Amino acid sequence: MTVVGWSLTLLLVRGATSALPWMPLAPLSVRQVVDRMSHHEIDLAPLADDCLADLVDQLLAVLPEQRPTAAEALQHPFFRPRVTPV
Repeated sequence: MTVVGWSLTLLLVRGATSALPWMPLAPLSVRQVVDRMSHHEIDLAPLADDCLADLVDQLLAVLPEQRPTAAEALQHPFFRPRVTPV
């Protein structure tokens, strides 16, 4: 994943949480934030949605061959409509 892909992943986290879980570590470069997130050095607890947390975890995989392509990522259950029980 390129820095653009990482940046989009970080924006996904920001949009979902209205928070920046890496802010106490600022100022960091995008690469430093991604490195720390992919090594689980930054707590993603604000991601209350387990499905989103799984997607972010996959997108931030350290090894490129373990990361989904854009097409594969868009097939992730996070992007599928969900029915909420009443």
